[in-house]
Amino acid sequence: MPDVMVGSVPAYLAVPSGSAGPAASGGPWPGVVVLHEAFGLNADIRGHADRLAALGYLALAPDLCGGQYWVRCMRSTFRQLRAGSGPAFDAIDASRGWLAERADCTSRKPATMTRLAVLARLGYSQQAAEDAWQRIFAFFGEYLR
Repeated sequence: MPDVMVGSVPAYLAVPSGSAGPAASGGPWPGVVVLHEAFGLNADIRGHADRLAALGYLALAPDLCGGQYWVRCMRSTFRQLRAGSGPAFDAIDASRGWLAERADCTSRKPATMTRLAVLARLGYSQQAAEDAWQRIFAFFGEYLR
């Protein structure tokens, strides 16, 4: 299991294997930080990172929960989102920097990804909400009527 430490944060690193497909070039590869959902860094998230690596990306998944129980982690994460800073923000920034410094990374990542709320697009947009409702209604109309 290629687990690594990014500062004090445990993370899972998936590296392209050099087998068939886009990963065969041997690098350097673009880096991707994989963010987990509420249940933390689990087998599903590791699988997503492995899938990205199979497509030719260095995929680093930091454990933003730090091994905490998921309910405690979510409470902490939402407090950080409201504050606009905190350990999760620091871990994401550290992960980006850690990947960019690797010799096998192209160091290509957007430079302005410093806010988790922006990454997650947690702000409300009336236009986006209406578009989402229309898609839901269209789906329901096609498959549930």
